[in-house]
Amino acid sequence: PSSYWGELIGMLFLQSALGVVFAYIMYFHIVKKRNKKTGESPTQSYIVGFGVVIPLLFTIPFGIITILGIKNTSIMIGASALTLSVPFNCVEALYDTTLEGVEDSFSLYVGYNCSIIPFQRDKEGRPIPTNRVYLQNKFGSILLKLAMTVSIFNVLFAYDYIVFPPPDYSSLLHYLHWAHILNNFTLACLTSVCLDFGSTAIGFIVSLVTGNQTIQFMDNPILLSTSPSDFWGRRWNLMIHKSFKRGIYKPFRKSGYSRVVGAVATFTVSGLMHEYVNLVVSMKARLYPEIALPYTPLWGAHSAFFLWNGGVMVIEYAVLSSPDFRKIASYTPRPLKTLFVLLTVLPVANWFTDEYIRSGFYTDYSEGFPILDHKM
Repeated sequence: PSSYWGELIGMLFLQSALGVVFAYIMYFHIVKKRNKKTGESPTQSYIVGFGVVIPLLFTIPFGIITILGIKNTSIMIGASALTLSVPFNCVEALYDTTLEGVEDSFSLYVGYNCSIIPFQRDKEGRPIPTNRVYLQNKFGSILLKLAMTVSIFNVLFAYDYIVFPPPDYSSLLHYLHWAHILNNFTLACLTSVCLDFGSTAIGFIVSLVTGNQTIQFMDNPILLSTSPSDFWGRRWNLMIHKSFKRGIYKPFRKSGYSRVVGAVATFTVSGLMHEYVNLVVSMKARLYPEIALPYTPLWGAHSAFFLWNGGVMVIEYAVLSSPDFRKIASYTPRPLKTLFVLLTVLPVANWFTDEYIRSGFYTDYSEGFPILDHKM
């Protein structure tokens, strides 16, 4: 486990160093060129953004993985950390939707782009300093999330990730089968705790190095969500949500599109970004076939998953526009709301998690944890 985490942390620090380079390009060739009165960017800024910065960000991970000989799929995703955030920072800069205050100086903008786990910021956009209580609480949270991750890994490893006997997949009714939903639930829990532990641990290291607090990555989406928009907008993967909100949703809204169009565009881009991650992960099978699973991405599975959930949110907007439905929702017990939210996601959750099983991501990520070698 120690060698795994050392390699992952080294990769993330490399990503931070590259973030400084891209922050320089964007700050002096996009941010500083923008019209201060209208917030509009000149044509040359769009050429720099869409013609140079964003294409480079999507290309660099392939070179890093090849040159450094990275063989672990989860570290391959770490090599794509900048690609999952900075392109949206670039779009923010072009459309003047950047977080308040981060463009006030080059140093602030560098911190905004090179911190792998974003800083927690005050109303003026300044990073909030750490203190002893914060660090103690964060360390305690890491230990709790570590215990949860190890426990879930050990259980799912024993069953090859499929705890309950799968139903007959030849019928569409399998989406509603109890075993299918419970298997998806266990994998959703694994995905959640993996992301939460990793981001919290890395965020803790970032806080120690920089002296700044980092954002909370997850807010217990599986057990506390009260609506689809609450699940995706306020609890699941908050780092990516905030990047997409400022880099996709707000530019669409600023361009005159409706909330529904903005939401659909955001989920569409989210699906495409996950397809890109699958492309990166599939490099292991191409570069190292002797040790990798024979993985070819099922193109469109992740896009379908996010478009499904985007559609669910559109339906939510329509339903909650009715005062009667809002009144019913106000009287519905929270546990029932959470159950309803999960039932909108879990039937199709395997469209997302199956790719990570087939690519070996979960197995590779487990190298960072003590896992019992047994089958049940």
